[in-house]
Amino acid sequence: MTISLDPIRDNLIAWAESLYLPDTGAFRNGDAPAPSLPSTLFITYILYSMDALDAVAIDRAKWVTWIQSQQNEQDGTFTFPPSDNPRRGIAFWNAVRALNMLDAQVLKFPDNQRSATTITGLHQWFKTWKASGDTHHEVLARVPMLVSHPDPAWVQAFFDELAAQQHLTLGTWPGEGPTNISRTFAYSLIYTGMDKLPPQPEKIIDAMLNLQEENGFWHGRPNFSTMDAVYLLSRLPKSTGWRETDANAALHRTTDALIPYYKAHAERDKQDTHQFAATVQTFALLYEALPQRFATSHPWRFGWCNRAFWQCRVIEEALIALPHTNTGAHHP
Repeated sequence: MTISLDPIRDNLIAWAESLYLPDTGAFRNGDAPAPSLPSTLFITYILYSMDALDAVAIDRAKWVTWIQSQQNEQDGTFTFPPSDNPRRGIAFWNAVRALNMLDAQVLKFPDNQRSATTITGLHQWFKTWKASGDTHHEVLARVPMLVSHPDPAWVQAFFDELAAQQHLTLGTWPGEGPTNISRTFAYSLIYTGMDKLPPQPEKIIDAMLNLQEENGFWHGRPNFSTMDAVYLLSRLPKSTGWRETDANAALHRTTDALIPYYKAHAERDKQDTHQFAATVQTFALLYEALPQRFATSHPWRFGWCNRAFWQCRVIEEALIALPHTNTGAHHP
């Protein structure tokens, strides 16, 4: 069965426009009246993935300016609600990528990244992060530094830190306990975005195939776990030649399940732009992997692994100014 993506695209363009707040340039989330930074950033990804950033009747300059205005003037961080858990890592990571998709940039170097610009500082940052119990989103927030760092030894140290967290037997992340699909995706995304394969890619493929549920999804529905697994099965088997037939069959099962799920639940799921973005990104990944299953006048795309969107000019400029020593204490 061929799936037409154009009606979905048209519907989502109208939906995005309905969430836009022209007085601020931001987007609200669901029925909430207030502007929402997560919703504004994830609407950007949704529209990008459908080749629709220029199809919406929205003031691009105002949109960009509002996102930039959410960066703290004192310390350069972005925050996501709730206030008692501001999730600065994921907020910064998403702001950098969304602004790049809109041909713009964050305006200030984030002070909470200064300590990690040297190799010694990077290792200390990872040590502190591990002790804190924070999620891998904090690690993703350092990726704009990774993509611009001029010291190859620093880059290698970063990847060494990721590899040290991998499960020796399962090949997934974290190193102890059950597989965390989101963390396995995030770290693999960093590798593939930097034109590398993650360590033990065959085991990652095996794990994603084993974890697919009978309904075609991971963790029950097309949430971020499903998006993450679809990414891994659409990229790693082709790169390694490992279990390509099995991975292709798994992706077809997800495609078969996605349309009836979408028809039944899309209106409900649109109430949370963040979670709904995972469904739309899954469509984009499946279109890239199985183009024969879809009909569309606008090719869909998955931009999370495009390292051009990881660039952060203020970080790059600060790194260029560093005296490039492995243990130096100088910070930008």
